[in-house]
This record gives sequence, structure tokens and C-alpha cells, in this order.
Amino acid sequence: DGEAVAAAESTWRSGDLDRPMLVLKLGTSFASGLAIGTGVCSLPMQFAKCLLSVQPIRKYEHPSVGLRGTARDLIGAEAIERTYGKLSGNASASYEDFCLAVLRHDGSAMQLVERATDGLSEIVEIVENIWSPVDVVISGKNVHNFKLGEILNKSLGVAFLRRNLKSQLSRPICDVDLSAAMGAAMLAYMDL
Repeated sequence: DGEAVAAAESTWRSGDLDRPMLVLKLGTSFASGLAIGTGVCSLPMQFAKCLLSVQPIRKYEHPSVGLRGTARDLIGAEAIERTYGKLSGNASASYEDFCLAVLRHDGSAMQLVERATDGLSEIVEIVENIWSPVDVVISGKNVHNFKLGEILNKSLGVAFLRRNLKSQLSRPICDVDLSAAMGAAMLAYMDL
């Protein structure tokens, strides 16, 4: 999924890609991809399974690796929803409830946003240390549907400054589900 978005983004930008581009697609968990030059790096970008220095408020067992407290618990919508339900005292709180709480600047919801953006900036730093500064594209239907992009953009800007990253968001956070489909088609075509 993340590699498909990276393929679509790198094709769309064609000659504009003068440094590597990291794509992070936020969803139930999250996916990632890395475009270098005119292609997509085939190195698996399984950041959702990583243990970061930023710790989640609550730790859940990752469904495929069995670790607790992975980046998925910081960034994935499923874990954020469950954690927000516990923090708010409303066990049946939905992701939409969390998003509405963020828009109201609710303390618990904002704490989850801050940890998520700290986790995202740590992932960018990991990639930056390997591939030099990177352009960062962050997308996701959940972010787009609930208009959280503006808050995440501001929070990520602060997290990037705190870490002194040379990388930068190359455009506002947006929904790129269509580009994921287009990128998948391009990746299939490249393999022919």
C-alpha cells in the first residue's frame, strides 16, 4: 500500500524528485514506501512493526509479530481509537469520536496526536539518517475525512523542529487512496 502511494507520488512529480521521498499512509495501522530517483525502493518499509523510543500510552499485541508497543500503537487508527476509549472513559468511543475530540482540542485526544506525530517524526529521522534528508508525504483517508490534516501538519512541524530534522513535509497531509490504486497499477506495469 505504501509502496503504491510512493510510486504514484514519484510518477506524478516526475522530474521534481531530486531527493528521496518517504510516504506514510495512515489508516487502521499504517503503511510506508520510499521513492528514490525514478523508482520505488524495494526495501520493505515495515515501520508499523518497529519499537520506537516514543512510547504509546497503551500497548497492544501486534497481530503479525506479537510485539507490544509497536509504532502501530502510536499511529494506527485502531490503536488510537482503543486508547482514546480508555482515556475518555467511553469504551465504545469510535475513531470519529476521537477526531471530534481533537477538533475540540480535548486534552486526552491531543496527547494521542502529539505522541503520534512524535512517532512519525522519529520514523522520518530513521529514514533521514540512512538516505539523507527526504521529502515526506503523509496521507490517509481517516485524516482527510475528519479534517485532521491541518492539526497534524502543525503538530508535525513542531515535532520536526524538536528533532532538528532536515526533512520536510513536501505538501499538506491529504487523502491519496486514488493514487494508491494508480501506483499499484504502475508497479504492476514496471514488473512486466
